[in-house]
Amino acid sequence: MRDVTNILLLYRKATRHLWNTYFVGNVKSLHECGPLCKYEEIDRLLFSALVLEKIGKTFPNEKKFIFRQNPIPFFMVTPRGQNKSLTMLISDSSVESYTKWNEAKKFEAVAQAEFYFIEFFDWDRYNYVNYPYYRVHIKKFPKYPHLENSDALIKTINASVIFK
Repeated sequence: MRDVTNILLLYRKATRHLWNTYFVGNVKSLHECGPLCKYEEIDRLLFSALVLEKIGKTFPNEKKFIFRQNPIPFFMVTPRGQNKSLTMLISDSSVESYTKWNEAKKFEAVAQAEFYFIEFFDWDRYNYVNYPYYRVHIKKFPKYPHLENSDALIKTINASVIFK
């Protein structure tokens, strides 16, 4: 296993700059998806060039995998240092039409959990962004099994990304 946090943070910096500098003013309405679709294509290529190529990987199962929607199975998000707990916001699965996030809560025994990286997250992705969170998929969480198969938000300053 290898810590690839800095590789992902470099990508975060590049995609944030690209959006904030060149695209944010071009998206007037979500009904005009031309600039947004172009940005999403460039963003996927940027992730591939700055992250995946550095570790010798490609996107998983190209036909089924949707970038920024599906977890990347070889990037695990873990607590930084010796932390045994993490503050997270958990998605509320009772809402079907959009993602609702529950209030931030501290969770213990996170070392035994498996959180897989989906994307960098910001609350308003169509305005200026900073991406302060990792959006992750909870695959395994022995202390809180009812949260398995949920998504969570973890502050990037509190976690690292491990390539496994």
